[in-house]
Amino acid sequence: MRCRVLLLLVLALLLASGTQGQQQGTLDLVELMEQSELTSMLEWLEIAGLLESLKTGGPFTVFSPTNEAFAKLSPTTLWLMKSDDVFLKDAMNYHIVSGKMGALELVNKVIVPSLQGENLVMLQGQGLQVRQENANASVTRRDLDASNGVLHVVDMVLMPPSLQEEPNLAEVMEAAGNVHIFLELVNMAGLLDTLQQGGPLTVFAPTDDAFDNVDKSILRQLKREPRLLKAVILSHMVNEDLSSFHLRTTTVHQNMLGELIIFRTRGETVLVNTARVVREDLIAINGAVHIIDALLLPSINALGSQGPPPVTNLMAKMERSGLSIFSELVRKSGIARIIQAGSRLTVFVPSDAALSSLPRDEVQKLVTDIQHLRLVILRHILPDAITTSKFREDLLLDNLGGEKTRFNVYKRQSAGTIYTANGIPLTGLDERATNGVLHVIGSLLPSAKDNALDVLRKDLRFSTFISAIQASDLNTPLRSENGSVTVFAATNEAFASLPQEVLFSILFDPSGLSAQLSSHLVTSSNTIQTLFAPGLCWTSFNAVNGKTLRTAMGSDGHILLSSDSGEVVKIIETDMIASNGVIHVVDGLL
Repeated sequence: MRCRVLLLLVLALLLASGTQGQQQGTLDLVELMEQSELTSMLEWLEIAGLLESLKTGGPFTVFSPTNEAFAKLSPTTLWLMKSDDVFLKDAMNYHIVSGKMGALELVNKVIVPSLQGENLVMLQGQGLQVRQENANASVTRRDLDASNGVLHVVDMVLMPPSLQEEPNLAEVMEAAGNVHIFLELVNMAGLLDTLQQGGPLTVFAPTDDAFDNVDKSILRQLKREPRLLKAVILSHMVNEDLSSFHLRTTTVHQNMLGELIIFRTRGETVLVNTARVVREDLIAINGAVHIIDALLLPSINALGSQGPPPVTNLMAKMERSGLSIFSELVRKSGIARIIQAGSRLTVFVPSDAALSSLPRDEVQKLVTDIQHLRLVILRHILPDAITTSKFREDLLLDNLGGEKTRFNVYKRQSAGTIYTANGIPLTGLDERATNGVLHVIGSLLPSAKDNALDVLRKDLRFSTFISAIQASDLNTPLRSENGSVTVFAATNEAFASLPQEVLFSILFDPSGLSAQLSSHLVTSSNTIQTLFAPGLCWTSFNAVNGKTLRTAMGSDGHILLSSDSGEVVKIIETDMIASNGVIHVVDGLL
């Protein structure tokens, strides 16, 4: 009897699994990817114009990267996928093979031609893998059957050999596995682009254990003081490609801070100052990494230094610092000559990561509309060398695009001093060149042509707010160019969410309406400067009506704004810039 019951259970399981496989096989490849939540692959296939053939054609074998794999793409690869349609189509076609091939057949064939034309090389070791230049891609889910083919999920975006990048210094260090703290500090210092795209360079990277041996208060201080952090990082970098042979045959080199570092040998061991080299010759496309067991700290005299005297112009400085995408756009715009030959300029340069994160439509506009590109580039150039020592609250200076650039300085105990231009924080400060200074920023500088009233008028989300502002005669601070204004603008939905009787009592009581809306305006007479997002967190200030407003961070990551009378609203969008200040969007009334 027991055997019969077990047999029935086995048959039931077999039938269930057979039904599941049959049901899955009725889905086409596109539907199967949708079911598997491979949304990034679907988006890129659609942009490349390949989605329809995967839905109606076939049979095909598709290798689909996970969403996480697409999120790990390097900035330069992501930029190329957004800006170059041929590159994108080649990259996507490399993930597709004509015919239906399960995992076993792939292993047996080894070499499989892709629709792009180059071969996929299959490896069988710790699971099924696809060979790639820097690290092999693993098949994490295999043999997902579709009506017109089969789907295999991989943990990496595949690139044909002709499109693959050799690893840069940052990737080599990431692969080394024991220099994570140093890489984190490099990123905080705004120097990650230099490791990714600059060079040739040599990096002496301290191990994580080396940082564990340093007093924790020193590490905290480094994270609070950008200039000190940058000085320490530059002490570990040399503007030449030095192999282990050079370390053993030369005695001294100048680091990027301008100080000398000394090489000595002790038996087979190389010493850099007093640090031991524990791994040599990690080779990258733009230099070499040698891993050391201790930090190379700068001298007291060098702590305020930003490096040796400049020897290159701003254009060469950008390219050498790894800011390759903006450099390429400058050359495309025809403005490179200004940046090369102009004198005493300031250039704000968005990082590669910032530019590659732009929406594809904006990327396409930059690379196809030269007039638009020129205006954007000129907005990032000022006809004077403005170091951060010259920044002050609400300093307004003309840029070459014919607009004003607004400078602000925010001092925060937890994050140190934050410098902003048009509300965008500087991530790399005071990079000197022979003809000016360069600052790295985390986004394109937004245009600031319209005053706050006009910005709000052009956005239909604020029609009720604008009507209320006009009814309460509060237009003047929103359109005045004398001084600055910070506006907390409530959306139409915020007004609509009020009980009808409350809404009517507000809108039909001019004095009460003016008092209510005055809580949403902060002018330069109420605070020392315009309150962009970096100046908002954990602070207090007075509104036009005298109410004290306070900010705090909500559990969902949004900034909360509260008044001394108890109202609390959420800031759902920050930093809509205007010529006379900034607008933040809130979800309620104070």
